[in-house]
Amino acid sequence: MHLDVSRHFFGPEFIKEYIDLIASYKMNRFHWHLVDDQGWRIEIKKYPNLTKTGAWRVDQNNLVWGVRPQAKPGEPATYGGYYTQDQVKDIIRYAAERNVMVVPEIEMPGHVASAIASYSWLSCLQQPQLSLTGGNYNGISSNYCAGNDSVFHFLEDVLTEVTNLFPSPYIHIGGDEVDKTPWKKCARCQARIKKKA
Repeated sequence: MHLDVSRHFFGPEFIKEYIDLIASYKMNRFHWHLVDDQGWRIEIKKYPNLTKTGAWRVDQNNLVWGVRPQAKPGEPATYGGYYTQDQVKDIIRYAAERNVMVVPEIEMPGHVASAIASYSWLSCLQQPQLSLTGGNYNGISSNYCAGNDSVFHFLEDVLTEVTNLFPSPYIHIGGDEVDKTPWKKCARCQARIKKKA
């Protein structure tokens, strides 16, 4: 079973209830979607802004997803949350006791506007942006810059912390729906393409 907590956050006790349901139906995998454009939900100690900034957005849950206006500077980002590494360990232990393997999803190279809102240098444009409130992507970067070596160091650091937490032999990295337009306009990305061709 899959649960997307990046767009709609569910607390640790709900996650345990979900795992109970999975186990009651004799399923043995919990696909935990922890990272997407609208929320970064896992503590990464080396990069605290991922949860300080990327885990929160302006609350517009009263509006349909696709028509929510983007956040404006100064609006309070009150909707969201994240799991500490201790909470993640506790949930993994809880799941293991019920014969459920937890498979984390850490999106890349797209669907990472939450990371870019936290650290603008991760995108091709390297421009500050606010966390997404819904499905309005106008003027928003949502891909990692594929030509920037520091992005790869960031991803290695993130994945090191994730693999140290999760005993699962799998990490789902998404990889879907990537708009390649920013890469086509980015000199660093184009240089990497030429170098690797």
